[in-house]
Amino acid sequence: QAAMEKGAKFVLSSGRMPAALKAFAGEIGVNAPCVCFNGGAAVDVFTDEVFYQTPVPIELAKDIAETAESMGLYIHAFINGGYIAPEYNEKTAQYERLTTVKATVVNGKVSENLTEAPMKVLILDTPEGVEKVLSGLQEKFKGRAAIMRSQKHLIECVDKNTSKAG
Repeated sequence: QAAMEKGAKFVLSSGRMPAALKAFAGEIGVNAPCVCFNGGAAVDVFTDEVFYQTPVPIELAKDIAETAESMGLYIHAFINGGYIAPEYNEKTAQYERLTTVKATVVNGKVSENLTEAPMKVLILDTPEGVEKVLSGLQEKFKGRAAIMRSQKHLIECVDKNTSKAG
């Protein structure tokens, strides 16, 4: 607070979507756009003004989603300011509790319900399941997407040029 009073800008940087950062930003009183989606967007979470974004190209996102689905993995895709889920289950409920943002359930494959280029594709599994598939996904999409483990049970797939460092 003291630094902001002296003119410093305070930026939250997270892998989360803007809606999931709004409460944190309000609690802290940030005075600058938030960096969301692992650096894929800079957004004013109070006005929803987007300053910068690098979505995953839609054909690549569909390829990632289809690959994950063919492996029996549960995924979300982040579009339209929210995210879509194939069905409502315990993984969806757990993610809603983590982010405080409700899913849009499509009752079908995420890959078949992508209507625009998503900001990220998120794979949710057990820690053991993530460990088993992570390196294979990184290898398959090397040079085309940035694929990383963000938590023990989550794999994030974003545009290849996305980074919180930028």
